[in-house]
Amino acid sequence: MWFRSQDKKSLVESKRLGIEEDIKNNKFAIINYISWNGTAEDADVLGKYDTEERALRVLDTIQQKLIDGASKDVIANGTRYSKQFVFQMPQK
Repeated sequence: MWFRSQDKKSLVESKRLGIEEDIKNNKFAIINYISWNGTAEDADVLGKYDTEERALRVLDTIQQKLIDGASKDVIANGTRYSKQFVFQMPQK
């Protein structure tokens, strides 16, 4: 699934997301781990939230989008189009 970062500066395809506490800034970040055994230092920050609960709600929304499907086929005027969904990380 593709994600647009909260600051709109990155567009990444992710295979593994997680929540990491940013103690220095008192935030909770949703991060895209670059490798399966990677750490927060080896990851892209997609969005930062004030509470862990808010970060979990955003992950819940992402999960629902995955369940609903990240792409869909549309037929218009006899022509088939494939549309890919890009999840825009919420601001707050």
